[in-house]
Amino acid sequence: MITLRFHYIFDAWGLDPKFLNSKRLVTSLLEDIAKICKMNIIGGPLVVKPPAYTPPGVSGFCIIDFSHISIHTFSERGEVCVDVFSCKSFEPEEVKAYLLKKLKVDERNLYFFKVNYPKEISAKVAFVPVRTRQFQTI
Repeated sequence: MITLRFHYIFDAWGLDPKFLNSKRLVTSLLEDIAKICKMNIIGGPLVVKPPAYTPPGVSGFCIIDFSHISIHTFSERGEVCVDVFSCKSFEPEEVKAYLLKKLKVDERNLYFFKVNYPKEISAKVAFVPVRTRQFQTI
């Protein structure tokens, strides 16, 4: 038996780019989602704008008492990616409704799903390390 996991992804596009380039917005989303999930933030939120050489946007992360919430915005493209992962159940439809309203998302521009995990990991399952490519200097 493995630990219960409740993992939901909310990806949306077609949003107002100016709206998504705000650290204040991402901070409030993290705090509000934690409250909606009835969980406490025990680390963060940490919200940053990336260096100029990366796509413009804001990234935020917080550790909640049962796991984490992360948000990445891509302001130039009008996209947002929200990830809520917990070992305690919560109401994902409440989180979805909040994000649809707060971000003014058209549901046709939304990819919302639950990540499904196995209930058990068989003793026969083997985890094989992934080999990375080795590069040589010429």
